[in-house]
Amino acid sequence: MNWSEKKDIFIAVSSDYRELYKADIFRTLVKPTEAIEHFRYQRQWISDELRNHNKSQLVGQNVVLVYKHVETANSPIYIPIRTAKIIDFVYDIETKVFHYYFRLGGFCDIKEPLQYNDEVFLFKANQIQVINDIWINKIKAVKGYFANHFFFKINSLKDERGKLLKTNYNRINNSYYYKFLHGKSYTLEISIANPNESQNTLTISSSSPDVNVVLTEKYFISAPFDILKIPITTRSLDVYRERSFLSFIINNAEDKKVKEYENHIHINKTMSKYKPWWFGILTAILIGSTWLLKDRTDSIENIFTHENIHARDIHFDYFAFFYIVAIIVSSAFLYRFFNKK
Repeated sequence: MNWSEKKDIFIAVSSDYRELYKADIFRTLVKPTEAIEHFRYQRQWISDELRNHNKSQLVGQNVVLVYKHVETANSPIYIPIRTAKIIDFVYDIETKVFHYYFRLGGFCDIKEPLQYNDEVFLFKANQIQVINDIWINKIKAVKGYFANHFFFKINSLKDERGKLLKTNYNRINNSYYYKFLHGKSYTLEISIANPNESQNTLTISSSSPDVNVVLTEKYFISAPFDILKIPITTRSLDVYRERSFLSFIINNAEDKKVKEYENHIHINKTMSKYKPWWFGILTAILIGSTWLLKDRTDSIENIFTHENIHARDIHFDYFAFFYIVAIIVSSAFLYRFFNKK
């Protein structure tokens, strides 16, 4: 979509009336482009026009995610945060809650003032113009309403060659994930901002001991604005595929976790598609060479045979020597790349 043109666009609002709703906006500021965000609404907070929309009418629609700051004495303040697209919609009959799943786009603003209804949190705005903005401007706009917090944003994950990892979408549970290879290293880049001089700290931990995040536990963010490049290493595993996740945990000044503000990145670790083949080839070479060497000679000393010592007629068994070299090389590669001893 060309956001510079005037279009009919959905507006999805999340307020700070409850900490859970406010945390939705914090996560919207944190997550990378193409990540998935989830908003929930009861029927009374949705415009009459959208209450009866089914999934086919909603999926693919463009949305602007908006933060609503509630003030008791004054009118609410609305701050556009980010563009998105609806990728799934579920109505839960048991709880009577509408669930909307968004794929996040870029940060944005609305060019002309928009008329909001304080009793409606999801509605369609007619012919509005959305303009591009940057993350730091959004932080400056909301920092006063997150007085005890610092901010961060996941920019990218790159492999050892500096290639950007693609963000993948899991349709089963409406989550996003990255693909890692066993035994490889990666770099996580995040932007950080602490304009409020918050004393909170950040911990990035892995649910799997086979993924190591090289960052000090309870990292204190002292700079007003900065970029961190964090190394991540993975170990070689015996299984072909394993799933885990990275947790971004905020601890407050009292060293307690702020659970509502936790973020997670799902990781799908697999072997290289060539690795099982190499394992099979090297194993076959090792077993075959051992067997052939056994048939060829009873001992390594017999590689050199002396048919006539006095005549110094020494014969070298090249085949046995080749088998020994093959055993040494295949064993070394199995240890180096597969940790087989």
